[in-house]
Amino acid sequence: MSQWIIFSLFAPFLWAVANLQDRWLCAKAVKNEYILTFIAAGLRLPVFIVWFAIAGWYLPSVTHLLMVLVAGILAIIPVIFYLRALKEEESSRVMLVYYSASPVITFILSTIFLGERFSSSNLTGAAFLLVAAIFSVIKFQKGFLQFRSAVLWVFISSILWPISDIIIKYLTPYFPSTLTLTAWMNVGEFCAIFSVFLFPQFARNFSLKSFKFSKKIWLVLIANMFVFQTGLYLFLRAIALERVALIIVITAIQPLMLFIMELLVHKFLPQVGKVDVSVRSLLPKIVAICFFAVGVWFISI
Repeated sequence: MSQWIIFSLFAPFLWAVANLQDRWLCAKAVKNEYILTFIAAGLRLPVFIVWFAIAGWYLPSVTHLLMVLVAGILAIIPVIFYLRALKEEESSRVMLVYYSASPVITFILSTIFLGERFSSSNLTGAAFLLVAAIFSVIKFQKGFLQFRSAVLWVFISSILWPISDIIIKYLTPYFPSTLTLTAWMNVGEFCAIFSVFLFPQFARNFSLKSFKFSKKIWLVLIANMFVFQTGLYLFLRAIALERVALIIVITAIQPLMLFIMELLVHKFLPQVGKVDVSVRSLLPKIVAICFFAVGVWFISI
């Protein structure tokens, strides 16, 4: 199996672990999810200092500096829209919209701006992976496809995150290493800590009093950041090796990985939320696994 496929699989696996940690933090420490976003962005400060200490200091050109900062900001800002969508709509519906739209948008943008081209086996595999992503989040129930205004917020996220990925792919040849690019990506994400106050709803809900600081919570936060950053590095490494659109459709398996992890840890960590093990929930997941395996096989040809 190609190295980039392995990186593309490990990244969503680690992000799924981070998702579990996020849910625990929301249950134990943060009643307002906006604060978790703010703290996560703020923790990028020590993170990019560590990345630079490992990779060495590198200052890109002004143009590339602005682009990587924008890419970092666009990686954080969509979280606000995503959380807003989750407040207005069932999470499985929100994820259905995102994992249906984001890969398609990435394919369109990568073709237009990066000139990426795909073989028939690439496109066939991507189609299977897209179906797998949809089945990994869908539930067979009446009225499931009836959406409210939340679809607008999640669609905005589906556009902004791919734009960030396209920028990073474009910048890859201009940075000496993936470590350096990861460091600067975190600088941009840290800059987003200031831009989030431009959103009135965030400003109204911002209060550090809603966060319960303790040694255990800080340990989980640090572990969460380590897991997420490792996933980010693997994701950027995959982008450096292969076409970004193909990587995005593979990483769309993250919800399925998260569901499997929830099944495994729910008995020991009930804070992660109720796990639906009904036939209408499990059947699509089984179908998703089958489509995913076929899709990866076609792409790896």
